[in-house]
Amino acid sequence: MRFDSEETRQILGLLSTLWLKGQSPTRTYVSSPLSPEPTVYLLLSDGEIVYAGQTSSLSRRMGQHRRNPRMAKLGYDEVVDLGTVPSHQTRLIVETIAIAAFRPKGNSALFLKVTKGMLKEIRWARATKEKALGKKTRTKQQNFGLTVGGKRV
Repeated sequence: MRFDSEETRQILGLLSTLWLKGQSPTRTYVSSPLSPEPTVYLLLSDGEIVYAGQTSSLSRRMGQHRRNPRMAKLGYDEVVDLGTVPSHQTRLIVETIAIAAFRPKGNSALFLKVTKGMLKEIRWARATKEKALGKKTRTKQQNFGLTVGGKRV
């Protein structure tokens, strides 16, 4: 999916509102200095999203990617930092949603299957927590599925 598409803007807007406390993504070239903060990030190749990941330090993680031959094959030239996300659990959720929505070619098909299972697990955990707290479960709030281009992801 192209980073500058309307679908991408909608997904990033949703992620920003729900999980990223209104932070705006920062798009930079890979050769630029990168944040040492914990974040969720996207790698772009000629404007196409080719990888989504999460890390406790973007600058350190990009160093690891540069040494990985599989990552080098992606030919990425830009990185999009979605903003500081201190909570590891929140980073995993945002990464999972980003992979499910964007379906980057650098994220394996196996991970996409795990991702769908994780979204179900998130819904189940939230419903269980609300039930344990005596709250009425709200189906719309439990549903993290996204629709992109008319397809449910």
